[in-house]
Amino acid sequence: MQELVFKLGTNAQQLQEVVIRPGENPAWPIMRQVIENKNANDKRKLTAYQYEAYTKMQFDVDNVGQKKGKGVVGKAVNSLVNPELLMADEDGKKLLPFFISESMSDFYYNREPKRNKEIIKATKVTGIGLQDGTLVSQVIGSSYQDYNFYQNWVSVLQKNFISPIADGWKGYYSYELEDSTYIGDDWCYELSFKQKRPQDLAFNGRMWITAKRYALRKLDVTVSKSANINFVESIALKQELLPVGENAWMPSKTDVKIKIVGLTPRRPGVLAKVHTSYKDVLVNRPQTADFFDKPVELLSSASKKQMTSGWRTGTTRYLWPMSRYIPPSTPSKKPLKCNGLQTW
Repeated sequence: MQELVFKLGTNAQQLQEVVIRPGENPAWPIMRQVIENKNANDKRKLTAYQYEAYTKMQFDVDNVGQKKGKGVVGKAVNSLVNPELLMADEDGKKLLPFFISESMSDFYYNREPKRNKEIIKATKVTGIGLQDGTLVSQVIGSSYQDYNFYQNWVSVLQKNFISPIADGWKGYYSYELEDSTYIGDDWCYELSFKQKRPQDLAFNGRMWITAKRYALRKLDVTVSKSANINFVESIALKQELLPVGENAWMPSKTDVKIKIVGLTPRRPGVLAKVHTSYKDVLVNRPQTADFFDKPVELLSSASKKQMTSGWRTGTTRYLWPMSRYIPPSTPSKKPLKCNGLQTW
C-alpha cells in the first residue's frame, strides 16, 4: 500500500466580524408578558389597601469647602455642625446635612370613590427651618408621593415620565436582557432599558421582572439631564416591590435622590434624599366614607414621640425599634451630630 505524506504550510487569514442575532430581541417576549399581566399585578385593582409607612427626608449641602454661600443655608453651616465632621457622597464630595425629617404614619386608600387618608403617628424634624415656597420645600412636597410604574405615566417633580412598562413601551425604550438572578426568593429577569429619543421624558436604568408572574420586582432608574427640570441636575429612584394579596404587588421601599444645583456659582447645591418603607399591608378592607373627611390627621402626641433605627446610637430614649424598617449595618464613618440628631 502506498503512503502519501502532505506537508501543509502556515498562512494567516483575518476573518471579518461575525454577528449572530436571534430572530427577536430576547427582552421583547418578556416585555409582552409584563404588559399582559399588568392589570393582574397592579395594586390599583384592589378595592382598598392600608399600611404603616416610615419616611425619612434628608437634605445635604454639597460642595462644602468651596466659597461659602449666602442665604439661610450658607449662613447656618458653621452653627449647625462641626465642619470637621463632614460626610462624603459616592463621588467623595463633602456633604453637610442641614435638614432631617422622620415620620411614621398610617396610610389608607379606597378605590371607589377614590379617597386617601394619612394619620401621622410620630414625627421628628431637626435642622434649619424651611419656609413654604422655597425651592427645597417644593422638592419636599413633590417628592413624597406614590411612584406607581404600572401606570403609563409616572409623575416626578410635577412632570409626567413614560413608564418603562407602559403600554407603548416599544416606541419609547430600547431593551436588553442582561441576566437572570434571584431577588429575595424570586427568580427574576434583569432587563436594562434606555430612552430612544433624548427629547422624551423617560427613564434610563434596569428592572427585575419575576419569572413566574412577570411582575415588577425591583427598579433602579435615573432621569437624564435632557429632561430639563429647572434647578435639578439629576434624579435617581430605586424601588422594590412585594406581593401583598390578590396577586397585587406594592412597594416595600422607595429611595429617591434629587440633586438641586446652586442658584449661583457662589451658592452651594443641595442633595435631597427621601426614603420610604412600608409595613403591615392590609388589602380589600375599605373604610367608611366619613373616615376620609380629614385627608391628613396629625395626632396630638406625634411630635412628642421619638423614633430609632437599629443603626443610630446616642443618649436619646426611643419609642419604636425602627430596625424593622432599616436593617442594621456596619457604619463606615463616624456619626455626625446635627443639633442633637445623630446620623451616618
